[in-house]
Amino acid sequence: IARSTECAMPPATKVILGLVALLVIGAALPRPYAFLPGRVVDPVVQTLVLPGRPVRALLVGDPVREELANQPLDDERLRDDFGLARVELDRLRQQNARLKQRLAELVPAQDLLAERGLRELRPVSARVNPGGGDGVLTIAAGSRDGVQAGQAVVYDVHVVGQVVEPIGPSTASVALITSLRVPLSLRLVAPPSESTPGSLLPARSLPVQVKPDVGRSAFVTEDVAAGADVRVGDLARHADELSLPEAQGFQFGVVSEVTPLERNPLALRRVVVEPVLDLGRLSRVTVLIPDDNSGSGSDTSGSSR
Repeated sequence: IARSTECAMPPATKVILGLVALLVIGAALPRPYAFLPGRVVDPVVQTLVLPGRPVRALLVGDPVREELANQPLDDERLRDDFGLARVELDRLRQQNARLKQRLAELVPAQDLLAERGLRELRPVSARVNPGGGDGVLTIAAGSRDGVQAGQAVVYDVHVVGQVVEPIGPSTASVALITSLRVPLSLRLVAPPSESTPGSLLPARSLPVQVKPDVGRSAFVTEDVAAGADVRVGDLARHADELSLPEAQGFQFGVVSEVTPLERNPLALRRVVVEPVLDLGRLSRVTVLIPDDNSGSGSDTSGSSR
């Protein structure tokens, strides 16, 4: 019976009984030798561990000892925990990459606004929801983000349109500037590659008013003097002080054609401007919102969607 009991006894129990026996023997030894069992017991108690807990926890009524005993720290559990940690780390890395991308989307607009001294405008990035309709986008930012009708909407350094009704707490509609079908005031400027190094002014600059070109997605002006220095490849920047004044300086398109006007070829030129972006296919845009705290742009709840 003693042999069968000994075989069935768990190793941990044997260790504990052995330590207790040493303590009993130490108590019976003469005083000069009583310290010897302690020299053995203390290091063993301090170093032997169950899942993250010292053996001492089993000797003193630790309230979590039963829970620890039921959760062995074996190789399989370690592999499971490591796998879960890797999944969570990958998720956090992806979230961090998305946040960096959204912040990077705000930088061009912030820089352009700073150049014009419009630091009171706060660019807010927002996702474009599917659908929306012809010439209209629906964005995932609304009244609780400070979005109001008439505010300018841009993408990078390009003008997109303006906020229109309906506007909800978390959504709003944006009418594309190319769908407004009204005359637009633009400024045709030379590309940066032609500007003098270190100069903030373009090599050429010409204000024009364009209107939709019938049957095309382009815009045209027929009032450019024959002697005006306008070239294919010139940038067309938004310059309307009444419609979307906050978006002045943002790019609308590029000059694609410069030809003599048929009815007066000696005096006038016909200039065609085509939008650079397909505005209806954007996945994110930036709303220029007046900032009461006048200072820096931000990526508010509209950007976290």
